Amino acid sequence: MDVRLLKQFVAIYEEQSISKAAARTFVSQPALSNAIRHLEEELGSLLFNRSKRGVTPTREAEQLYPMATRVINELERIPERLKAQHKRQTISIAVMPELPHHYMGEFLRQIQDSLSGTQIILKHLGAPAEARIILDSMKREDELFFPLWREEYVFCVHKDHPLSTKEEISLGDLNQQAFVICPPCEAHQRTLGL
Repeated sequence: MDVRLLKQFVAIYEEQSISKAAARTFVSQPALSNAIRHLEEELGSLLFNRSKRGVTPTREAEQLYPMATRVINELERIPERLKAQHKRQTISIAVMPELPHHYMGEFLRQIQDSLSGTQIILKHLGAPAEARIILDSMKREDELFFPLWREEYVFCVHKDHPLSTKEEISLGDLNQQAFVICPPCEAHQRTLGL
């Protein structure tokens, strides 16, 4: 269906006059009459009752009018939406894969409010990005570091382990103890370095 026909239908419906609608749409009256006849044929419905005093919409026209205005408005907003897509900013953030998901989820919820309209692209830590979520020890000289959260360390041992009965554990108590570690994890490597 030609959108011009819908626009011409809307003009006639709102003006309730072919001559006024013709002036509004910059189309001759005969051309406008032909356009509406063509639309009526396409829809298989009479849209206007014509008389010397003007035109009156039929029941079918009453049903078509809100649909036609909605379609016209949506079509007219397409360029605006596409331009907005081009204007929409993006920010890429490289993230350590070891980070707990609940921390990342909370962080993303917080920045989503302050960066509304900005597309956030998460990347692997090794990929180039505009920001990185890392440990402070991984900061490069040209980067600023802002702590987002702090994690509390916990000490877990089997209930039969000699240290399980102690009220307080010092770093000295951990000397020569066996650890379950994740070698590629920077956080684990830092802990062992203590």
